[in-house]
Amino acid sequence: MNGRNTHKDLLKTAVIAAVMTAAMFLCACSNGTGNITSLDQLDEKGNVIAISTSTPEANRVMKEFRHAQTESYTDIFPAYQEVSTGKVNACISQRIQMERAIEHGVSGVRIMDETYCNNTVAIAVSRKTKIPELKDRIDQFLKEKKEDGTLDDMYQRWAVDENYNMPDIPPPEDPQYAVTVATTGTIEPWSFYEGTGLSGYDIELAKRFASWLGA
Repeated sequence: MNGRNTHKDLLKTAVIAAVMTAAMFLCACSNGTGNITSLDQLDEKGNVIAISTSTPEANRVMKEFRHAQTESYTDIFPAYQEVSTGKVNACISQRIQMERAIEHGVSGVRIMDETYCNNTVAIAVSRKTKIPELKDRIDQFLKEKKEDGTLDDMYQRWAVDENYNMPDIPPPEDPQYAVTVATTGTIEPWSFYEGTGLSGYDIELAKRFASWLGA
């Protein structure tokens, strides 16, 4: 890629991970006139919708629900509690995160059956990487790990069983490359902090890829 490439061009080089989709659902309570049962009811003056600043649907919500007010949260978990207290009417977030919040004691909320949007999870590869054929190598790694069941096992542990124990993935003895990965660190169980260290599905995936690559 040359210096004239646009952000759109960069996205064309993204490696579609096809590991999971981040299904976005609405966690809603009352709108003052009765329970919210559909997306259409949210686009009303006086309604407040909580959105996460780290998700791609934030701008979409502001465009499609123009009559409602939006509140942005860097950490979406407090927004769930504010739905239950009535400070906000609805929160758009990942279903699995909402289920965890309810399991851990957030009450007075419900997860709507209606889906707002589905976001495909992808890996964007830097055009300045010094690792040769990095996109193709990531594709091959994901293909192998999908075929041998590793990705299914990871999803079961992190997303279903809530097993947050990071497996031991030894680094290569003679690494040929160094891989730097950017992540949010705010989205459990995919990428989050445990103490001062990052953990989660995405982190394990990155560690496994580095080991596979020899990095």
